[in-house]
Amino acid sequence: MELTLFDKNGIPTAYIADDLECSIYTWDGEAVCYLYGQIIYGWRGHHIRWFVNNIVYDLQGYRVGYTRATCPRLTRLEPLKKLKRLKFLKSLRQIPKLQPIFKLQNSNQPLLDFLSQDKH
Repeated sequence: MELTLFDKNGIPTAYIADDLECSIYTWDGEAVCYLYGQIIYGWRGHHIRWFVNNIVYDLQGYRVGYTRATCPRLTRLEPLKKLKRLKFLKSLRQIPKLQPIFKLQNSNQPLLDFLSQDKH
């Protein structure tokens, strides 16, 4: 079952696919990163975020994205998904960074920019 990720304003921004790699796609069908346990990696192998208790955190511990159940705002309806594009080959994964203390504050970076920072 695919899981939608919302930004801090409740706007559906991406979704975690139910494929073997737990790829994270934007609504236009681009695979921008993937989930490995609680760690989200870019396709180039960089550890760029965490996904803990259905919340996406940046490397400083600020909240960047949410699922419907954890979003602090009323969530909007999800648009129709476009066809998934071909994914890039994954690079070797970096050793994960130390997990920070997670904060209640939101990051200033938009979720889509955040998820796309290491896509290819």
